[in-house]
Amino acid sequence: MHELLAWHPAFSVLAILAVGVVAAVVVGPSPWRRRAAALLTLAALPWPFLAPAPVALRAALAFMAAWNFMRVVEVGARGAALPAWRRVAHVLMLFDTLATVRAPRRVDVGTLVSALLWTGVAAGGLWAALHLDPHASGYLPARWGLGALAFYAGFESMVGFTVATLRLLGLEPPVLHDRPILSTSIREFWGLRWNRVVHGWLKAFCFEPVRSRLGTGAGVLATFAFSALHHAYLVWPAQGVEMALCMAAFFAVQPVLLLVERGAGTRDWPVPLARVFTVAFIAASSPLIVEPVLRVLESAA
Repeated sequence: MHELLAWHPAFSVLAILAVGVVAAVVVGPSPWRRRAAALLTLAALPWPFLAPAPVALRAALAFMAAWNFMRVVEVGARGAALPAWRRVAHVLMLFDTLATVRAPRRVDVGTLVSALLWTGVAAGGLWAALHLDPHASGYLPARWGLGALAFYAGFESMVGFTVATLRLLGLEPPVLHDRPILSTSIREFWGLRWNRVVHGWLKAFCFEPVRSRLGTGAGVLATFAFSALHHAYLVWPAQGVEMALCMAAFFAVQPVLLLVERGAGTRDWPVPLARVFTVAFIAASSPLIVEPVLRVLESAA
């Protein structure tokens, strides 16, 4: 069996997918079914550490395992009464299928062109970041800057292609990602623009439950604490504890940046200056998340 797993890493991918599918079928309106489905996905979280898969694939397995848990919890709360195939689709898809509606089919040329341009930026930035001479002057700042650019552009590209594909199929998704680079505050960046799919989950299952009991500040801390643990888990199987802690530190520092922002009174600043402040502070902390991601990608090269 061990040899089968070692020679066929795809088996690990199929195993994690199977866990998501089974959990989506199990989850239902009753509390015991929701708990059973969530526990099933939690039981799969150690698998990326144990699977004799390539290092980069372990990061992908960790993402899939964590995604299964988050989506199963969400479908249990929002769509447990739906047919099994709808629950499975929601768990496996990277967009909010529960909020997606039917619309006339159309070819969204503008979104496709934008996605292609962002893909070029992401590919160029990533290639440059991974091929810099480590002995050159300014190596780390250039590596992190190009890596941050590639990370941002890659996310924009992925979202653009997803939206364009759904519209071609006659589906209109909710806002997935809303040009975070235009944010006038760090609060706006995280609360309104960046990765609306995950933001919705964090708001429903981290922020609101804690805020209703302990207040807004505690809700914010709980949200970033979960984000820190979540992202640390994603790189831990592939790059070890050091890079996992580095990734977690990025999210741990965000509440501090929010306090700095509040103290600086950026809400009253001119919009261009507020945008520069926001981008500068997010960029300053970005090496904490960029370096782990680059090391995962380097291991796949």
